[in-house]
Amino acid sequence: MTNQGAKQANQAVKRTAGKLNQKNIFLKNEEKQLVQLVADKPAITQMEMAGQLGWSLGKVKHYITKLKKNQVLERVGTSQKGHWNILV
Repeated sequence: MTNQGAKQANQAVKRTAGKLNQKNIFLKNEEKQLVQLVADKPAITQMEMAGQLGWSLGKVKHYITKLKKNQVLERVGTSQKGHWNILV
């Protein structure tokens, strides 16, 4: 990822965190890491997330479920050919 891409991803995470704080939803560090990955690469799969973060697939699924429940992330399309949207 380029320096510009990293800067844009960090700004996306900060905007997301700010909007969530207004709704009294606070992201844990792990959740921020997932939002960062999605901002960097919207087409990323959960398996790729687990590999990049060094987590188990179960841990990724747990935090993705929480982020979807809190309407932070949504998956559009299939698990392999879809992409993630950051909703806030």
